Amino acid sequence: MLEQWKRRRWLEPLRADCRIRRSDGADLDAYAEMEMRQWYLDLLATAPAEMLAVTDLTLSATVKRAPEGRLFIDLPAPAVRVVRVRVAGWQRDAEITIDPHSPLARRQANRYSRGGVENPVAVLSGRRLELFSAESSKAIPGVEALWVINDTGPDSYSFDERAWGLLPPP
Repeated sequence: MLEQWKRRRWLEPLRADCRIRRSDGADLDAYAEMEMRQWYLDLLATAPAEMLAVTDLTLSATVKRAPEGRLFIDLPAPAVRVVRVRVAGWQRDAEITIDPHSPLARRQANRYSRGGVENPVAVLSGRRLELFSAESSKAIPGVEALWVINDTGPDSYSFDERAWGLLPPP
């Protein structure tokens, strides 16, 4: 990844046809790694899901019930973004928002204005995904779909080659 990054940022190939002597110098690899990591984290947060490695957590997700028809799913540590969520009884996937103060999220607090099973809404707040509009007020529904995008750490980068096109000019 570092080699690709340096080529795309015009830091490689180095000129080998001359000699230069310096007593100081910038650590280009360290700078490039820092810039590369920040670009990748932004990519995970904003790029189209089809350009990223999506992880299916459907079988390992557990739903917890809260008062007033709300449900919670605690996400594992590497999850940085939820791409798709759906629980049993919903007519479609939930609309996902990451701003708990948005008008869409605030409407979910009122049982008359929330989306219901026809237009469910999920609010991501930190590692907790809050789901509204459970079909039943007693039963805990099963998860039909939970797809997330994971950050696998600073040493691993997984994305479609087309995402290189999202790299800003140097």
